[in-house]
Amino acid sequence: MNLYFVRHGTALDHHNDEKRELSSTGKRQARKLGRFLRKAEVRLTNAYTSTLIRARQTAEILLDITNEGKKIDLNFAGAMLNATTVEDFRDWLSQLGKGGDVLLVGHEPSLSDRIRALLGISGAATFEMKKGACACIRTTNCKTGVLKFHITPKSLGL
Repeated sequence: MNLYFVRHGTALDHHNDEKRELSSTGKRQARKLGRFLRKAEVRLTNAYTSTLIRARQTAEILLDITNEGKKIDLNFAGAMLNATTVEDFRDWLSQLGKGGDVLLVGHEPSLSDRIRALLGISGAATFEMKKGACACIRTTNCKTGVLKFHITPKSLGL
């Protein structure tokens, strides 16, 4: 199974964190990443996002571009919130099955923590997800994985 971990794009300021929407920059980041994934022939089979607006908006843009009209459901998952521990995330992940290309849109610092755990990397400074970044991890057991690529908005020319 390929896991596409995506940190939501840049969001607007709002006094209520749950209501922060993508900014024009965040939308541009998501569209550029979506075009990159489509060109790489990624066709997502499942998609999960946190319940926060900016993550949902990022996921919707990516799905529209990568799957070129092939509709798949966007699922809200509490496991994509920062409050979920790495262990609980792994347990949730193992229930997803073992096939396909799965989009996981979430937040920092938990996204980097989860990626480092799958890759067997320690130390917070060793791997960081920027806003609008994507890391593809190949896993067969949902406990360990191999980094296939890590793409940032800067490497996409943004």
